[in-house]
Amino acid sequence: MQIKTGNFSYFQTNFAFGHSGRIFNAVYGPFLAYAGGLLLLLVRNWFNFQILVIFIVFLIAGIGMYRLALKAKVNEVIAILLAILYLQFGIVAGILRFNFMAWGAALAPYAMMQVLYMIEDKKRPIHWLSLALIMALIAQVH
Repeated sequence: MQIKTGNFSYFQTNFAFGHSGRIFNAVYGPFLAYAGGLLLLLVRNWFNFQILVIFIVFLIAGIGMYRLALKAKVNEVIAILLAILYLQFGIVAGILRFNFMAWGAALAPYAMMQVLYMIEDKKRPIHWLSLALIMALIAQVH
């Protein structure tokens, strides 16, 4: 509603979706809150919003785990299986319990890629730009 009305407030949430008390920004940082609000404004109802957010979380997590497995030099078929397993056990629990852990779990493989960079790249172990970006994203969702 802040986006819709133009009444921006960084510190408080005066609006709830459809006067139902549902507040998207209960624990998220401002970037994800405004992105979620914009997405909710685009899809126009809470049901479609939830489906789209779950799809986005699964997509980010699946691609992340697949890329992490490939970075760890795992066979491509096994990397796909690992990504599917991660989606079944790592992400589903966070989504079904609505405990706000699904976004952190979706971004965890990208953070673990930074650990692999530190282990494998002896000449330049810290890739500061990618490390800063993933840490900023994780800080926004937790």
